Amino acid sequence: MEQGFHEAITESLSENVQHISTWTDLPLFEKSGNVSYEFSNDSMIIHDLAADVLEEASQVKAGTLYVIGLAVKFRPGTQKHIDIIQLRTKSRVIVLKVCD
Repeated sequence: MEQGFHEAITESLSENVQHISTWTDLPLFEKSGNVSYEFSNDSMIIHDLAADVLEEASQVKAGTLYVIGLAVKFRPGTQKHIDIIQLRTKSRVIVLKVCD
């Protein structure tokens, strides 16, 4: 239900995407001991961190999964302005403060 809502309001979320399933059959997302934590509110650093994640994803072999955890926090009192985006890959936690 939530997936359909987000895809309806942001069409690019469903472009070039192959859904695995609806919450089942996903691999266990285990916490690795070798995780780096990165935080930025600088637009140039945010750009570089996002480019790093995209580059890592592009190296995945066909037929294998690349799982990214995503959390979004809106500015207090609104559902229109994103305040913080958090990404979690196998090796990194990236927190992006996108709104001052």
